[in-house]
Amino acid sequence: MTTPVETELRTLAAAAGGDISAPAGLAARAVRGARRTRRRRTLIAAGVVVVGLGVSWGAGRIGAGPYYDERQPSHAMDPAVAMGESVTFDRDLTAAPGDVVRISVPEVPVPLLTRVIAVGGATVSCPARPDGTCAGVLVDGRPSADAYLAGLSTEPFAAVVVPEGEVFVLGDNRSRAMDSRILGPVAASGIEGVAVGVRRDDGYAAIPGAPRHALPGDDDPVDPVGPVPPAGVAPAP
Repeated sequence: MTTPVETELRTLAAAAGGDISAPAGLAARAVRGARRTRRRRTLIAAGVVVVGLGVSWGAGRIGAGPYYDERQPSHAMDPAVAMGESVTFDRDLTAAPGDVVRISVPEVPVPLLTRVIAVGGATVSCPARPDGTCAGVLVDGRPSADAYLAGLSTEPFAAVVVPEGEVFVLGDNRSRAMDSRILGPVAASGIEGVAVGVRRDDGYAAIPGAPRHALPGDDDPVDPVGPVPPAGVAPAP
């Protein structure tokens, strides 16, 4: 029986195959990578599907200011950030618990959009109740004070101590997301930007459960979604 995660992988990998800006063979590599994984195969697939809409998601931004836009390529952050929505990031912010970030990790071919749950020194857990479910994610034994985050359904997992210099991340759509339940804590140095809002036709929408950050002003340049040069290569004038 095909799981929702496997269906999403195949759908978005097929989309990547028809995307003129996606590298040749990217979809096939995504499927092969999902088949090779040895741990929690379907959850790994949920993270790899981000290649499906990786028009600009896997490329670094080169710009005059700290702000840049990227389009969310998967369902991993539903309902806070829906697939296809444009998210504005600030490169200069330091991520704190609750922040939604764009982060690169070695095990995944493109950056992930996910949420920081805890930073170095904290202990994260989702203990099982007698009925086998988890009441909610705990950080240092305490549930989130945010009603949105506290209400996200999560399968139980054992306590993890986050090393210094690393972060524990979870996607809001826990049934699909690839995150620290699979990868373990990931290096904070891989964070490429902190989300400040979801771009809408009439302005910006705040991200549920996330700290509020300054939005771009009228005079602030924001690198748009679109093909960009490789990291370290300046765009043509």
